[in-house]
Amino acid sequence: MTAAAQEASGNIDITGNDETATHACMPGSTVEITGNAISVTGASNSVTWKRGHGKSKPKVSRTGTDNKVTQEK
Repeated sequence: MTAAAQEASGNIDITGNDETATHACMPGSTVEITGNAISVTGASNSVTWKRGHGKSKPKVSRTGTDNKVTQEK
């Protein structure tokens, strides 16, 4: 699936370290990040992350209000 098709469907994949991507998520959309950090800006965002096999926890940055970043259990 092309990046444009992914964005149109509400899904996007981000791979790499120290990369920046902006994506306007819709409720229920999926963003997959393979890298070392999660940065959330804005208001009332909810991000659930899952640790890859043998990987350490990502660096998390939250800017704004009511942003929630939690690890999937």
